Amino acid sequence: MASRTRQPISQQLVDLENIPHASKATNQNLGKGSRIPKRAALGDITKNSLVNNKPKEPVKKTVSANLPVKPPQQKTKENVKDNQSLNAAKIKVLKSQAVIAKYANPFANPFTNLPPGPKPKPVVKKDVKKFSPVVIADNVKNIDKNDKGKIFLLSEYVNEIYKYLQYLELKFTIQPKYLIGQVITPSMRSVLVDWMADVQQQYHLLSETLHLSVAIVDLFLQKMRVIGKDKLQLVGVTAMFIACKYEETYSPDISDFVYITDSTYSKEQIISMERVIFQKLNFNLGRPSSVQFLRRYSKAGEVTPMHHTFAKYFIDLALLEYNLVHVRPSLIAAVASFISHSIYKCETGPCPEIWTDTLTFYSSYTFKDLQPYIPILAATILKAHKSKLKAIPKKFASSEAHKISIRAELLSDDLKKLAEGIQ
Repeated sequence: MASRTRQPISQQLVDLENIPHASKATNQNLGKGSRIPKRAALGDITKNSLVNNKPKEPVKKTVSANLPVKPPQQKTKENVKDNQSLNAAKIKVLKSQAVIAKYANPFANPFTNLPPGPKPKPVVKKDVKKFSPVVIADNVKNIDKNDKGKIFLLSEYVNEIYKYLQYLELKFTIQPKYLIGQVITPSMRSVLVDWMADVQQQYHLLSETLHLSVAIVDLFLQKMRVIGKDKLQLVGVTAMFIACKYEETYSPDISDFVYITDSTYSKEQIISMERVIFQKLNFNLGRPSSVQFLRRYSKAGEVTPMHHTFAKYFIDLALLEYNLVHVRPSLIAAVASFISHSIYKCETGPCPEIWTDTLTFYSSYTFKDLQPYIPILAATILKAHKSKLKAIPKKFASSEAHKISIRAELLSDDLKKLAEGIQ
């Protein structure tokens, strides 16, 4: 293959720059046989460099005759629009840079130069109506007078709190005779509640946990009317599982509830039923219990521990009675408190008036409000010692509960008169 003839360096510079006088300038600097000095990779940065020592001359570029001449660009509407959008973007960038430079100080207030806004409207103070009465009548004793400063008793808000609990009673109501038309019967419900009371005793749960569990069962069964016999205990154990997480400080594990059912139901079944209950109840578990109201009534009535324990036994027995399922918990607590005052005589002397003005004020119930339900609860108490459902009487037969369920007052003539409707 024939070797190509290499062009001299001066000719290469002429061809690259397309400048007519480049050949002349190059030949003057480079003689025959001379070579261009070698350059480093980043160029020669010394002062003796040939390029740097030569003064720069203005170079006028001319168009070579061999290259096509590019015609000047004509202005069109599209080009004008592109230029306008480009100019607008540049202006926007410049404005943003100006704003950043203006507020470069982190302590500068960016709102100092803003125009003043509209003046705020004057606030009109409205009279807020209290949720509970502030003025206590002369014939009513202020039972919270000595509780000021005690953070757990909340004497400043206690009346509002109990008014709100009474509001929740009306919000989460249970309909009377709600089991009509269902496979579940009232006797099945009573057996389930008795079993739940036994579970509460074995796991040492709070009374509020038992009452909330029964309320969840009743609220769920009145909405879910297709529960069969084989799923009733699953509903009960799941209700207790939910109530424990709501009320208890240290809730039993789900495996404990599987064990208490003799492994009849698995963990997955309990969790699945929990999901169904929450969906039906819309996650509303705020129904109060009779235990909460009973504490208030016992304080208002200045009762003895024996009176209070009698009333606690009565409100637990009321959970078994299907005919009382629709009665408000606050009313159940009031009836239980009245019966305990009626059958238990004070050992230190004659008992005061049973349903006083103070109890009427703090319970919001008069004696006429209690009368329809006193015979029902009294009859439930009388038949408790003969019933096959023994979990609640067994619970209150311990010495911690003053052996209430085996006391003679539960078979007294006073209780029988109340059961017969004689007050």
